[in-house]
Amino acid sequence: MPRKKVLVDEFTWPELFERIKDSDVAYFPVGTQEGHGPNLPMGTDMVVAAGAGALAAEKTGGMVLHPLAYNFCGATSGYRGTVSIPMELQMQVVKAVIRNLWEQNFHVIFVLSIHAPNITPITMAMRDLFEYERIVAHYFNPLKFAEEKHPDIDDVATEAAMCYAAMEVLGMEDLIPSRADMAETGDPPPIELPGHQSWTQALNYQHLLQHQPGRKVDVETGREWMREAAGELAGRADDLRTYAKFIEEGGNAPYRVEP
Repeated sequence: MPRKKVLVDEFTWPELFERIKDSDVAYFPVGTQEGHGPNLPMGTDMVVAAGAGALAAEKTGGMVLHPLAYNFCGATSGYRGTVSIPMELQMQVVKAVIRNLWEQNFHVIFVLSIHAPNITPITMAMRDLFEYERIVAHYFNPLKFAEEKHPDIDDVATEAAMCYAAMEVLGMEDLIPSRADMAETGDPPPIELPGHQSWTQALNYQHLLQHQPGRKVDVETGREWMREAAGELAGRADDLRTYAKFIEEGGNAPYRVEP
C-alpha cells in the first residue's frame, strides 16, 4: 500500500516547511507501549493511529506527528515491557503538544488513538484547553469508527486486521506474521471479574489472550476499514477548520449571567 511522505520524522526541515506552509492540518497519534497478547506488536495502538493519520494526510496535505508512546496503560500494566505513566502527566504532555501546534497556526488538530483508557486523559486535556485557552482539537478513534460502522465484526480481530494494514501503510509489512500465525484460535478466555464486565475490564488486569483474535484475521478487510476511517477523518477537516476559526474570532466566548 504505497503512500506519499507525510510523517514528520521522514522530512528534512526545508522539505517539511514547503509541505506545511499552506496547511493547517496536524495529526497527533497517541498510543501506548503495552502488551497486546501473542499476536500483535507492543506498539499496536501507535501503529493504527499513525497509519490512519498517514492515509488522511495524503488527502488533506497535513502532517503526522511522531506518536506519543508513553501514556496511561491501565489493564495491561501487568505485561512485562509495558510502560505506563500517570494520567495527569499524560494530560500535561497532550496539552503541551496541542498548544504548541495551535501557536504555530495549526488550527485543524486531530488527536488519534485506539487505546480505550486514553479517552479519559485525552478528552480531559482537550476540554481544559478549550475552556481556559480557547484552543480547539478533535479526538478520533479509528478502531471505534470501524466497530460502529460494522457492528457485527469481531472487535479483537478488527484491531489485528487494522494493525497489520497500518503496518503496510507505514512500511512495516515485513513484520506482519505469516497467514499460518493468524489462523483461527477459538474464543479468547472470558474476563473473570465480579460485577459488570463493561466497566470492570478497564480497571483490572486482563488475561494474555484477551488480545488474541477469535477467528482468522483478514488483512484485506483491515485495509478497507483503514481506508474508511481515514476517509472519515479527512472529511472532518473542513468542519473543524470552520469551528476553530469561529472560536478564534471570539465565538462561543465565556459569559456570565447577570443576577
